[in-house]
Amino acid sequence: MGMMSLTLKPVLLFACLFPLAFDDEPALPGLVDRATGMGLGPEQFESAVARVAFVDFDADGLPDLLVDRWRIFMNRAAESGGRVFEEVPAATTGLVQPDSRSLAVGADFDNDGLADLLIVEMVDALKPGWEDHGRRTRIRRGRGDGSFEAPVVIEGLRPATASAVAVGDVNRDGMLDLFLGNWYTSYGASYTGYANDLCLGVRGEGLRFEVTSLPLGASETDESDVDLDLGGRPTYGAMITALEPGARPQVMELNYGRRWNRLWRFDEEAWHDIAPHTRFDADDTRSAGYPKWATDSFSARKPPIVLEPELPFRSGGNTFDAALGDVDRDGDFDVYVGEITHAWAGDSADRSSILLNRLERGELGFERDPAWSVDRIPEDVRAWNQGDLFGAFADLDQDGWLELLISSGDYPDDQRLRFFSMSAAGPVPADERFGVDHDGSQALSFGDVDGDGDLDIVVGQTFNRFTKDQRAGRTPQLKLLINEAAKGASLELFLAGDGVSVNRDALGAVCEATIEDADGNSVRLLRQLVGVGGHAGKADAFMLHFGLGEADVVKSLVVRWPDAAGTTQSFESVAPGRYRLVYSGEGAVAVPKLGESGAPAGLTPYPLGL
Repeated sequence: MGMMSLTLKPVLLFACLFPLAFDDEPALPGLVDRATGMGLGPEQFESAVARVAFVDFDADGLPDLLVDRWRIFMNRAAESGGRVFEEVPAATTGLVQPDSRSLAVGADFDNDGLADLLIVEMVDALKPGWEDHGRRTRIRRGRGDGSFEAPVVIEGLRPATASAVAVGDVNRDGMLDLFLGNWYTSYGASYTGYANDLCLGVRGEGLRFEVTSLPLGASETDESDVDLDLGGRPTYGAMITALEPGARPQVMELNYGRRWNRLWRFDEEAWHDIAPHTRFDADDTRSAGYPKWATDSFSARKPPIVLEPELPFRSGGNTFDAALGDVDRDGDFDVYVGEITHAWAGDSADRSSILLNRLERGELGFERDPAWSVDRIPEDVRAWNQGDLFGAFADLDQDGWLELLISSGDYPDDQRLRFFSMSAAGPVPADERFGVDHDGSQALSFGDVDGDGDLDIVVGQTFNRFTKDQRAGRTPQLKLLINEAAKGASLELFLAGDGVSVNRDALGAVCEATIEDADGNSVRLLRQLVGVGGHAGKADAFMLHFGLGEADVVKSLVVRWPDAAGTTQSFESVAPGRYRLVYSGEGAVAVPKLGESGAPAGLTPYPLGL
């Protein structure tokens, strides 16, 4: 493994140096909605805001905001102190409101140090009566001020029902790649989904990609392959992630229609689905029948609906999202899978759960332990829906344990933003700890908005399937939840690649911080810079955050860069704070020990413009 020279720059120690621009202080520490006081109030939004994401468009170390896939809000210093989000006029951004099924994500695709905008289009060509809008999946280069260059269409992509996108460096050549998940070829008429598209970035002039379909030669699912389901599956989520240390990243394919999920791994010269072997595909219930009360209820309708037992391959989940985190702190990445489930679908339908990675046993594989389920199935209600659209791990209170947030929406039966605390024994409901009441919850994104060292949250809202009474007098609004729940210290790490061996965003980097807990035990905290991946272009600010609990120093920090060589850097005695680390590509040298301030002598602070 290669070693590199130290280029660790202090960004800002996380003491809250600037007051926020509002007066409404919380009664108890928690997550406080500051949207109105920070330029994101109801006057800005006349309709539902489903998709939100933090993106640092001006590369100042503070996250800006992408709302509804085309509105850009820049994070600026407020005249009265603190921060405020200012919208960039559409005439300046050059963006127009997209189709309702389009996706948009920000990342540095041309390796120039500035975030670009990828706009993914769904082309439902086989849907009866569908009119082609003429738009195709494209990238617009960012100028660094919230505006963008003319679009560059990704050549080689066939028209398909794209409904998910993941961004990362799959082959670790320093160029960002795309995985586009496609939906049904003709919803309601066939079980067939389009094959998904892996687009490998090509170095050189222009924004070019080499496009491959996974699975290769996917065809109509029929009676001959119902046990294997070899064709294309309707995909609602995707992620590029390294689940095995030092290995080439895998590609997660999260599938709808109670179809099995896939986990693609590149072995030798081809991609293989290892989901069945690792138990990532679905839970162990592989029957596909319906409960008797449901069949009776549907048959009593006028006209009656007959629920026949499903084919074997329809015994998985409606998987929308996934999230990565070492929830049990055993040194490997576990995975949350978020499912939409209906009571009438019976026990065969998968439910939201945390899959424990058992890599320490010598081989990648997941355990579905009931103690790590995050199901909320009511015992006294027959007809219910569980609409878990998005999920994410973060250490909000900075005690060294991750929290799980589940964003549940689209259904009227108590669908909202939910919080779970992690412990050695499993997840514990924690809604009251954080004090957030947010129903119809949609996309969520994490970032340090005010530069104080803890994670803030932006989350969308819709009332798509709410009843008339539930909608009365209300307009869906996003929430900007400023973190006032953090107690312990933190370490925030901003990584930058060289654009040659490591992509500029350093997506795929894995970092491990070792601290000492209150009992004197050594604890390893593991993080991965996933970037863009999950349902509908879910993305967080590109930064790694470690809650340190009561520890006043990070005993050791190890950074594994996402380059072909698997280069690592190690640091000792790192003080809490915010740092920028730049990949230099230099050879093996001695790594200096950090001083008491946490900053190596002679290096200048990384400006944030606070």
